[in-house]
Amino acid sequence: FALGCNLAIYTGKAPCPVKAESLTFLRSFFLLLTGLTLFGYLAMAAIGVKNGFSLSLVRELFMGSDIEVTASISTEIFQNVSGITTCTQFGIAAAPLGTWLYLRGDRALIWPLAVLFGAAFVRAFVLSERIALVELIIPSGIVFVRQLLVARKLSLTVVLLLQFAPFLAVIGLFFFFGCAEYLRSWKHYQKDFDSVVEFTLWRLSGYYTTAHNNGAMALETHGGFVLPYLTIQSLWEFPGVSAMPFGYANLTGISPDDQHLYMLERFGTEELNNGGGLFQPALDFGELGFLVFWSFLGYFSGKLYRCYMLGSLAGITLFPIFFMAIMEVPRFLYLSNQRAFPALIAIAALIAIVSRNLSKERNLTTQSI
Repeated sequence: FALGCNLAIYTGKAPCPVKAESLTFLRSFFLLLTGLTLFGYLAMAAIGVKNGFSLSLVRELFMGSDIEVTASISTEIFQNVSGITTCTQFGIAAAPLGTWLYLRGDRALIWPLAVLFGAAFVRAFVLSERIALVELIIPSGIVFVRQLLVARKLSLTVVLLLQFAPFLAVIGLFFFFGCAEYLRSWKHYQKDFDSVVEFTLWRLSGYYTTAHNNGAMALETHGGFVLPYLTIQSLWEFPGVSAMPFGYANLTGISPDDQHLYMLERFGTEELNNGGGLFQPALDFGELGFLVFWSFLGYFSGKLYRCYMLGSLAGITLFPIFFMAIMEVPRFLYLSNQRAFPALIAIAALIAIVSRNLSKERNLTTQSI
């Protein structure tokens, strides 16, 4: 990964920064993505109310509900409807784009951004879905760093804060994870620990250690897949695909998800079921393909990092999501997960449209000359 990343950074043509003439379209696209996201949240809220969600459940949740109640809220009351509630995931693309536009001076966008983050905050704590908030905060934070800190003359205080930022981030992660897990599972485990702090440390470290272990365990117990699955999982899980003749189970006679659960039942922990993203490409492509996969992803990430530093559209919109995906590798492959699919499609469409418009403008300019 490191070799591919460095090769990309120091080779090839330098990308161009975002053109000023694209700003109006980018603002409209951000508002479109925000509208789609809020549509998904409104649909989710309507489904929840229809299935019996009420303020009394919220009170019970924050007072320390049973783990069964917490699970029922996220799985039975707020049920997912493919293609409808999935719209909430467009917020992953909207957040960094809106943050960038806001920091460039479009202050009116603070309100739609606040609504996006507010909805994700409620989702993270009511549905015990921490990542819904993380996948907005991290990309937006990366954009914030790019616009306000990179290539700027900084005060000594800011420099010192940046040097201590990794340590502060670990403390922030611990606090955020502990608050969320307190609502999610503390009551179920409180008799086994002397304090919430001890429980949080055990739970947080367990998320990562068991994920790596699960990935290595999968290689040991069932080797590789007949067809690639984990690296293109969002395509196999696209609505309706699994029921078709070319669904993965129908083509191969294997259900990777069932296989994973069976492995955890025999050798692991069913509750800590993350697959460990580091080893998952090896299950799809073998050991040689594993090296090729991470080399290619490193190269692509390096290209996006270069775009990010130079302020191109791909760097502003796509690199922040890749950065978060790299941070999530110890747990799972975020980019191939269904969560990221709507955002990646939206960003690809945005880059394609802007590139086409700029190409048309250049052609018209050339013809006029």
